[in-house]
Amino acid sequence: MEKFYKDKKILITGHTGFKGMWLCKILSIFGADIIGYSLNYPTQDGKKVFKSLNFKGKVTTIWGDVRDLGKLKRVFEDFQPEIVFHLAAQPIVTLSYQDPVGTYSTNVMGTVNLLECIRHTDSVRSVVNVTTDKVYENKEWIWGYRENEPLNGFDPYSNSKSCSELVTASYKKSFFSERDIALSTARAGNVIGGGDFSVNRIIPDCIRAVCKNEPIIVRNPHSTRPYQHVLEPVFAYLLLAQKQYDNAALADSYNVGPDECDCITTGKLVSLFCRKWGVGASREDIPTEGPHEANFLKLDCSKFKAVFDWQPKWHIGEAVEKTVEWAKCWQQKDDINLLMERQIKQFAGAKATSSVRKFLVIGNSVSLHGKCSYWWGEWGMAASKQEYDYVHLIAQQLSYEAKIRPEIIQFSAWELQNHDRNEALQLLNKYDFNNYEFIIVQLGENIADDSTFVEDFHELLSYVRGKSGPEKQIFVFGNFWSNASMDETKTTICKMLSAEFISMESIQKEQYQCGLNRVVFDGNGNTHAVEHEGVAAHPNDEAMKYYADEVLRRIRATGK
Repeated sequence: MEKFYKDKKILITGHTGFKGMWLCKILSIFGADIIGYSLNYPTQDGKKVFKSLNFKGKVTTIWGDVRDLGKLKRVFEDFQPEIVFHLAAQPIVTLSYQDPVGTYSTNVMGTVNLLECIRHTDSVRSVVNVTTDKVYENKEWIWGYRENEPLNGFDPYSNSKSCSELVTASYKKSFFSERDIALSTARAGNVIGGGDFSVNRIIPDCIRAVCKNEPIIVRNPHSTRPYQHVLEPVFAYLLLAQKQYDNAALADSYNVGPDECDCITTGKLVSLFCRKWGVGASREDIPTEGPHEANFLKLDCSKFKAVFDWQPKWHIGEAVEKTVEWAKCWQQKDDINLLMERQIKQFAGAKATSSVRKFLVIGNSVSLHGKCSYWWGEWGMAASKQEYDYVHLIAQQLSYEAKIRPEIIQFSAWELQNHDRNEALQLLNKYDFNNYEFIIVQLGENIADDSTFVEDFHELLSYVRGKSGPEKQIFVFGNFWSNASMDETKTTICKMLSAEFISMESIQKEQYQCGLNRVVFDGNGNTHAVEHEGVAAHPNDEAMKYYADEVLRRIRATGK
């Protein structure tokens, strides 16, 4: 990529903004010849950052408004760019309610003016119009939006970006179809990272709060968004512009977002920020009534991944960590330019995060129960949804750090084969225990006669320890239904074999059982009432959360 961009003539609108300055920094490192066209610095702190960066004499700034067609035309005529990145926009949802006219004129007519200039500039070969994930008509559904979904943003900002997409499509068909100009739009998710000082954005709000020793106020903790570090979309824009430069057939509309595990609620993002920041960071939820914003929004980025063989590199945990690193550097007045160069180098050298880490669960129906006449899920009985069973709660929390998925062995056969449980261990032979980050053993509830349990459980845990090695973390749950002698046996054997016993004593109460007539869901979202007494006795959502929290607390205590 660096070789491609060396000495290329690049025009960037909105180059002083959050994404724009990172794009300028990368391209200056690559040796490109850059003209930046912006109305102003978006914030005073942003101005300080931009002026502190060493662009190696490769960035020339021209102050101008994208709504000023005459001035923009002169820039194109004088500079004759080969590649154009259009980032200039009014990007804040809440501000779009205060100034809808300014938002539409900038985001729609600014796009029209830019494309009109490109129409009259023969030097241009590749154009990327940066829009947003909010261009889609949001139906609050649980799956990601694809590029062929209807465009109809709700608020003035989102809708103006939908219009920008339509303007781009019209110009492409009307004027560029017979010319060697590749024109694409890139729809990115919510972006975090160093250098964003915008108002009413959650991470900048977090940084401002902790720097003032104030709690972070979260006004909409349950809204779900696809979060990604700023370097993810910026490098994706560079990849797109490069590839379509030589192959205009690749020009299209593309979603550029993180993996599904990085689509998290605002509340969880803030909690993650507090953990990464450390001492002095705290969260306070104060829901407030304000202008409409979507609650649930995800992107399906499979098209961009398939066409360009692309994968995200930094998951949300690392993205927040890099953002905190930048903010602390800024707070301490250290060398921001050097830090940004280092983070760019780290990102460029990082491997894509397509590989998936795993953990293993060996359990009974509490860990996994398939569909039957009295149970409608494919997860731990009796969590009301898959995402509320303890296995998936653990996976979800750990995926904020790096993608991880569970593998569950439904091992009730070991409990029920009471004449020789050692035979059942042969069912585990096909698993390579070294491939798992940690192992959970959740067994015992289905054993009626525990006269041989001491020997049997010792054989089981010895088998697991022997196949996984001496350093592997093994967590053993106590019984959900009270059995003091069985828990005592587990505790003793765990000590012998360096496993961690997790007692369930505090939730061995009726209030933690699912109960009859409790509403649960199936995989299609349909509701059912629990009528089976066996299901009713299983852990409810609150109990499942206890299981997950106890494992997560121990994992985090070790720093693994």
